[in-house]
Amino acid sequence: MNAETPASHRLSVVLLTLCALLWAGSFYAGKAAVNLAAPIEVSLVRFGIAGSVLMLWLYYREGFGALRNATFLRRAFVSGFFGVTLYNLFFYYGLRDTSPVNGSLIVAANPAITALLSRFWKGETIRPLGWLGVLLSFAGVLTIVTRGSLEALLHLQLAVGDLMILVSSTCWAIYSILNRAAGANASSLAITAVSMALGAALFLPLLPLESHPAPWLDSLEFWGAALYLAIFGSALAFVWWGHGVRDLGAPRAAIFINLVPVFAMLIAALLGQTPTPAQWAGAALILSGVYCTTRR
Repeated sequence: MNAETPASHRLSVVLLTLCALLWAGSFYAGKAAVNLAAPIEVSLVRFGIAGSVLMLWLYYREGFGALRNATFLRRAFVSGFFGVTLYNLFFYYGLRDTSPVNGSLIVAANPAITALLSRFWKGETIRPLGWLGVLLSFAGVLTIVTRGSLEALLHLQLAVGDLMILVSSTCWAIYSILNRAAGANASSLAITAVSMALGAALFLPLLPLESHPAPWLDSLEFWGAALYLAIFGSALAFVWWGHGVRDLGAPRAAIFINLVPVFAMLIAALLGQTPTPAQWAGAALILSGVYCTTRR
């Protein structure tokens, strides 16, 4: 970045970098939360709080004019279903059975998944380098879910938690594609706030599926993790992300997602958890794939 870079761009770079750091921390906060409560409960608390905060922010900034548009509401509902409800169900159930580092590395393949879905769903073109990126990303994911074991691959001994994280990442890719249409006549804050609020509401009818007692209600550790996820990992990060996307554009902003697994591995190192050779190899393949997929 040179001296001629506008101050707003420098601010966006800082905010997008902080988003990546907050989302990396979300894997560890999420792991702590699902060790104390059911994934449905964690999701409801997280997005109930985050959705309420963003709806209040939306009212303060823009009012609720977008809520009078029935087409917008339908699209926001579908976006919330994939991007909040399904994404987080698979994410938290998967995170119960895998590590934060594995989860962050698999999620890093999202640009490749999005590109692949856009190709077959929306007919968007993938150049040869993009196809190479898709292959490298999925090779990296395969390295992680098999723990680098060829025998596990040949006998289909795949880690269930990692596969659920992969499904959640696919749901996020669908959400991203849907948001392009849902946000066509509304601001990024409006589509994010409404999708999050509607997606959070869909967890309510699922609560009876978790019939065990709720000791987390009196747990300071749970509420600390949940508030981090809601305020920092959701509401604040989404607002900062929206600022960065508006200022730098979506393609340039997407590059900062690549920092999430980097920060996650640094946090693991600070906690004394040394990444495995399979994680290093998977990280190299996925990040190389993301570079190929997003490079112009």
